[in-house]
Amino acid sequence: MSAKPSHIIISLFTLFLIATPPAMAAVITVNTAADVVSVGNGACSLREAVNNVNSVGVDTTGGDCATSAGGDTISLPAGTCALTGASGEAQYAYGELCITKAVTIQGANAATTTIIVAGKTDGKGCDPALGTAVSP
Repeated sequence: MSAKPSHIIISLFTLFLIATPPAMAAVITVNTAADVVSVGNGACSLREAVNNVNSVGVDTTGGDCATSAGGDTISLPAGTCALTGASGEAQYAYGELCITKAVTIQGANAATTTIIVAGKTDGKGCDPALGTAVSP
């Protein structure tokens, strides 16, 4: 007795669900303290990492930073990251970051990782994501 076509389709669909792993959150590693957006330069800045987080599944950095999978962690090295407003980002020219998706920003530790905003806010603001956490 042969299997009915509907049983074959259901079996193939079940196999697809079992064989497809769920998307795992990415760890996006920042490797420069410079506040830059320079696509394809090999450096992943905090601003570029946030841009990728905000664009889940799309690499906005030309390979500089890992692509976001949603619910990611941005890993910062020890040092000071001074947000001054990246060239080409007129909307946030005062240095502020607009985080619109859930993300954890993890520094090396509280004593050695610092993020400062060098400018003042422009008052435009943004809609921050619920679930954004910053930890040392």
